[in-house]
Amino acid sequence: MNPKLSVVIPIYNVEPYLRQCLDSVVDQTYKNLEIILVDDGSPDNCGAICDEYAARDARVSVLHKKNGGLSAARNDGIRRATGEWIAFVDSDDWCSLDYFERLFSEMGDMDVDVFCGGGQIHEDENGSAVTSVFTERFFCDTEKELDALVAKVLCGRCCSIGTNKPTAAAWDKLYRTGFIKDNELLFDTNCKAWEDILFCFQVFDKAGSIGGCGFVGYHYRWVGTSIVNRMNPDKPVVSYYFLTKINEYIEGKRSYELFKLGVNSYTLVVINNLMTVDYFHPANHASGREIKAQIMEMRMMPYYHDAIYSRDGRYLSIKKNILRHMLRLPWIWPLKLIYTLNEKVLKR
Repeated sequence: MNPKLSVVIPIYNVEPYLRQCLDSVVDQTYKNLEIILVDDGSPDNCGAICDEYAARDARVSVLHKKNGGLSAARNDGIRRATGEWIAFVDSDDWCSLDYFERLFSEMGDMDVDVFCGGGQIHEDENGSAVTSVFTERFFCDTEKELDALVAKVLCGRCCSIGTNKPTAAAWDKLYRTGFIKDNELLFDTNCKAWEDILFCFQVFDKAGSIGGCGFVGYHYRWVGTSIVNRMNPDKPVVSYYFLTKINEYIEGKRSYELFKLGVNSYTLVVINNLMTVDYFHPANHASGREIKAQIMEMRMMPYYHDAIYSRDGRYLSIKKNILRHMLRLPWIWPLKLIYTLNEKVLKR
C-alpha cells in the first residue's frame, strides 16, 4: 500500500545543478511517484533537460510557462498534483535515494496532514551543517501541542519538541494533498522573500495533526545569489510585506501571545539578513550617514519596532538579544564593527 506522491520541482536558471536534482528524484527507491517539473520560463537549457527526462520516464511531466516566480511555480505544481501526498524539491538541491521511502516508513500508520523530516545545508565556502529540526519520531494532535509546533515554524525555542531550530522550510515535509487543496493552501505570489515561512506557518496552523522524525535525507544547496541572500535596496520593504502578512494572520488566534513571540524572533532573523546582505554588505557604497538613516527608518517601521523594543525576550538566542539591544542605540558604529568583522571572518 504505497500511496502516490506528487513531487513538485519548480525550475529556473539552475542548469549546472538540475541533472543531479532530477536523478536523485527519478532514482528514488520509492517508485510510486508523480514528478511535476515546472519550467518557470528558464532562460538557460533547463527546459530541454526537463523534456529529456519526461521522454524517458512516464512518471515525469513538464509544464513550460512564462516566468512568474517561485511561489507561482509551486502553486501550478500543487494544482496539477494527483497523488495522495505532495512534496517540494528545489531544483538546485538533491535527495538521498531512500528519502521518500524512509519518510513514509517513519510515518507508518500515523493519520497526519503533514509529516516532517530533516535536511542538510551545503555551503561551498563554509562546509555543511545538519539541520535536524526533530530529534525523534513524534505525533501531535492536541491544541497545545499543535500551537507549539505552529510557533516552532518561526522560533524553535518556542517548542520543546525536537531541537531549538525552526521548521520553516517547505522542502523537508510531506503534505496530504486533500488537506492542502481543501484548505486552499497556496504560496503567496506577492511575497518575494520568506515565502516558505509564511506558507508553512499557515499549513501548520490549519493542520489537525502533525507528525515527524529525525531522519535527514534532503540536501539543500545554499546559494549566495538566492533572493534572500541577494543585495537589494528594496529588501526592507520586500521583507516587511512578509511581516505584515504573518502579523495580520495571527491576529485573533487562540495562542496569539505565543505566536507573537515567534514572529518577533523571526523578525530579528529578517533584520540580521538586512544587516548582512544590504546595509553592511561590501557592495553597498552608501555613506555612513545614508546607512544610518536607512537603519533608523527601518527601526521605526511598526513590526520591526515591535521586535526591537519588545520587553519579552524569553525565546531569543543570545545573538538575537544582543542585536535588538544594539539596534536601540543612537549610533550604528557598533553594528558596523560587528558585521564588518563577521564578513572578514567568513572570508578567512
